[in-house]
Amino acid sequence: MMWLLHLALLTQAAKVPVPSPSLAATRATKARLDGKLDEAVRLYGQALKLNPKWAEGWYFLGTIHYEQDHARDCVPAMGKFTQLAPQVSSGFALLGLCLYQANDYAGALTALNRAERLGLPRGEALSDVASYHAALLYTRDENFERAMQILNFFSNRDPLEPKIIEAAGIAALRMPIFPADLKVDDRALVYRMGRAVLTAGNRHAPEAARQLAEIAQDYPSAPNVHFVYGSLLINADPEKGIVELKKEIEIQPKHLPAHIVLGLEYLRRGEAEEAVAYGEAAVAIAPGNFTGHVVLGRALAESGKDLERGVSELELAVKLEPTSPQVRIALASAYAKAGRGEEAAVQRAEFQRLKKQLEVIAK
Repeated sequence: MMWLLHLALLTQAAKVPVPSPSLAATRATKARLDGKLDEAVRLYGQALKLNPKWAEGWYFLGTIHYEQDHARDCVPAMGKFTQLAPQVSSGFALLGLCLYQANDYAGALTALNRAERLGLPRGEALSDVASYHAALLYTRDENFERAMQILNFFSNRDPLEPKIIEAAGIAALRMPIFPADLKVDDRALVYRMGRAVLTAGNRHAPEAARQLAEIAQDYPSAPNVHFVYGSLLINADPEKGIVELKKEIEIQPKHLPAHIVLGLEYLRRGEAEEAVAYGEAAVAIAPGNFTGHVVLGRALAESGKDLERGVSELELAVKLEPTSPQVRIALASAYAKAGRGEEAAVQRAEFQRLKKQLEVIAK
């Protein structure tokens, strides 16, 4: 996708005000358009000494450094641009990509998220490159669900780019690595898994299920294969989904997402007592993960097994994730069961407030 960037950068930067009237600026622009990039860098440097507030100059200087893989020079140039034009999403997208080149992955993800919040237009080349790199960074940080959300935006592309398929396979298989670190022996599985999950993302669930069934048959002991397959089946064919998720737990007894999905499925079915064991396991595996406490708290409260402890687990979930409407309504329900009506009313009101807040953000 790198080769698509140049036109996108030109288009985005054309929207930036504050042109420089200097002769050096004019010469820099001409050199850049003529493809004389080293000369353009020198001339942009001269022009920016004369006018350090020339935002467009910093932008194009940064893009040249990015295209030449000069991360050390790209970062300060794009940093200057984002200071001068803090509402331009493309500036933060390029800053994120420059920081990625410089191996500052935390800074890169912060900048790319800022670009997304400012509103990168969907489908443009720069947006695609920024989204792809954000997905890679989320995968590396083990936020696989968020990575897949991003990569699913590409699922309706025809044809699918091999890089996207590979990235989706890595994220689906919960490998906290960059594509360059993928072992040769894992490539076939990753590529097949990437195709399957993107097929599912493109709303072709039956075909995705067929592909995943074949993958599970060919790789019966591979970590996360049964989890992906079971997660897809859990809505369309819950019984088979449960079987696949339990297979994953046999392979990986401390697989947190499998325990959580199973616990939530049993709660959905009204089988709260069955959910307790999965909630207990989830809390033991990851005490700081609020979702495990939600599953356990709901299971204890709804089964009547230990209402007081169920309330405590849900209160802890609220402390861990105070902005989740779902946690608030679960706690409200538990308070109501415990006869704590006033506290239940407070949590219901908070549920409504947070729900409206999320609806505004979504718009």
